[in-house]
Amino acid sequence: MDSLEREPIHNTFSMMINGLVSCRVAGKIPFFKLDFMNSVYRSSNASFCCNSVSCWMGLRLDLLCTTFTSSVCWFCILMKGKVETKILIVTL
Repeated sequence: MDSLEREPIHNTFSMMINGLVSCRVAGKIPFFKLDFMNSVYRSSNASFCCNSVSCWMGLRLDLLCTTFTSSVCWFCILMKGKVETKILIVTL
C-alpha cells in the first residue's frame, strides 16, 4: 500500500523535472505544487496507518506470548510434585 501511494509522488516529481522550463513559462508551477502536496499527504497517511497497525499487532503478539509463557510456567510450578519431571520439562 505504501508503494502505491509513493508512485504519484515520483511521477509528479519526474514530470516536473522533465518539463520545468515549460511549466515555468506557462506559470503552472502552483498547479504541480498542489498536486505534489496532495500526493505527499496521502502517502504520509498510508505510511502512518501501516506503522500504527504494525505496532499494534506487535504489541498484541508480545502480550499473547507473554501470557502463554507465564501460564505454562505457573502450570509447571503448580504440578511440580504431582506430575513426572520429564513431562514438565517437555512442556517448557
